[in-house]
Amino acid sequence: MPGGVTDLSLSHVHGILARMSRTGKEPGEEEDGDAENVFGRQSKQVQAAVSIGTSLWGHEAQAWGSAQMDMSGFIASRAPDAAPGTTAKPRRERKPSAYAQYNKKTADVWFARLRAGPEVPNTEQMALLRAVASRCADEAAEERSRKVNKTYSEPLRGSVEGVPGAGKSKSIKWICTFFTECLGWESGCEFACLAPQNTQAALIGGFTIHSFGAVPINAEAGKRKREKAWAEQNVDALFLRAQSLRWLILDEISSAAAEVLGALDSNLRGARQRQLYARRPDGSPRPFGGVNLLGCGDWWQFPPVRATAIMSNPFKHGLDATAERILSMFWTKDEDSVTKLFELVQEVRCEDPWLSYVLNS
Repeated sequence: MPGGVTDLSLSHVHGILARMSRTGKEPGEEEDGDAENVFGRQSKQVQAAVSIGTSLWGHEAQAWGSAQMDMSGFIASRAPDAAPGTTAKPRRERKPSAYAQYNKKTADVWFARLRAGPEVPNTEQMALLRAVASRCADEAAEERSRKVNKTYSEPLRGSVEGVPGAGKSKSIKWICTFFTECLGWESGCEFACLAPQNTQAALIGGFTIHSFGAVPINAEAGKRKREKAWAEQNVDALFLRAQSLRWLILDEISSAAAEVLGALDSNLRGARQRQLYARRPDGSPRPFGGVNLLGCGDWWQFPPVRATAIMSNPFKHGLDATAERILSMFWTKDEDSVTKLFELVQEVRCEDPWLSYVLNS
């Protein structure tokens, strides 16, 4: 090598480590004044340190394979060697974008299969599904043409309203199936289903708004959370969850307090402030960090207890600033408002004509 540096092979380096880790002279070994051996025996502390390092590296017990490095993630890691006679299971590669797997033909086939299945969406449900698929197609085209954040194309912020039994929960399940089968997404990663309470979240296989959005249940819990975060100085969990997030589906939104939704909005804005769609070309922030939002519910249900419901008087004074922002999104018309309304008025769950009439009256 240039500069008079000796070219050390890997086997020679292993030999040096082996000799340095010995505690004494091997039988038949000559005192040749080798500097490597002298250094290896000059200090018990050095000897212990080298021994620990050698055991951690395990260079004598494990052969160095010829497998290539797996560089698909943020941190490079050595892919494990396959056992003799078997094939190594490929790791899931990190996607270059959320819509890397999107294909219009695959989406069309999925819809055709849905229409031919045992449970067929009605006209209102199909309109909702088509709107979701259309927004996914638009975002996929923007990502591939590198026009994200360069246009004023707004994420879908939809309000899905319907009487009990109108098929809101079934529509949510169809949307989730579309995400997983056509886009290869995972719940809690690229999309998330949220609900105010545990039982409501369990019915749709999702999360509570508090748990997913890091929303404390009261002021004391919020104080403890902040103190713990400042003491540990770890990366925020919501920050990690929100990196790939593109869709939020809020079920039973009528029982969600505007204050809680406002806290979720603020937390997502902070966690996603540097992510795609978080800001418009003029720099103004988008609601909920720029993710697509579907708020599903029946506005005739009971309101949240001792809190502001989204169907409350939007002109009421003395509201929290975050609650006012949520009410404004539903009750006013500006760039942060709900962009589309979906009404499911056909009752499909009840087979009793009298009860179905009562529910629809």
